[in-house]
Amino acid sequence: MKKLTAVLAFVAMASSSIAMATNLVVNGNFSNGTFSGWSHTGDTSYDYISSDLLNGTLVHSAALGPVGDSGTLSQVLATTVGQAYSISFEWKADGGDGSSYLRALFGNNSVFSTTSTNQGWTLATVSGVATAPSTVLQFNYRNDPSYYQLTDISVSAVPEPESYALLGLGLTGVLLARRRRVAAAV
Repeated sequence: MKKLTAVLAFVAMASSSIAMATNLVVNGNFSNGTFSGWSHTGDTSYDYISSDLLNGTLVHSAALGPVGDSGTLSQVLATTVGQAYSISFEWKADGGDGSSYLRALFGNNSVFSTTSTNQGWTLATVSGVATAPSTVLQFNYRNDPSYYQLTDISVSAVPEPESYALLGLGLTGVLLARRRRVAAAV
């Protein structure tokens, strides 16, 4: 019985480590009040770190609002070639005109795009596949004459189905061995 308990504890830990992926983004919630960890280029004259309520909680966010030009917020991430990644972030828009846009790119691939200029906090969850050992996560934006806001930016590796299959196969083997021992004891 102790062996079965130990094996089941090991399986539980292994499955939780598969489910818990590491966020590759540094300072994705801008909690230190700066753009540290990010490259911030283009027209950044109206960009700043804001404090705002998100689902009743005070958060820091990047307020991005160049007028008449575009800006870029980017970060280079250590990735694995061929690995799928989940990219998520909260965004909102508080006004703007027809020239406004917010785009997210993972490597050279566009994974998100909006021209919405009046949107409350919205969770965007998209995916991308790394094609190099380092991948740039990039946000391009313009919002005349207002702001897009970003926070809770996260990029995590998506477990491959083979990981779950191996976990299931191992658990099945443990249960079959247990049944055989119980049947042999009877």
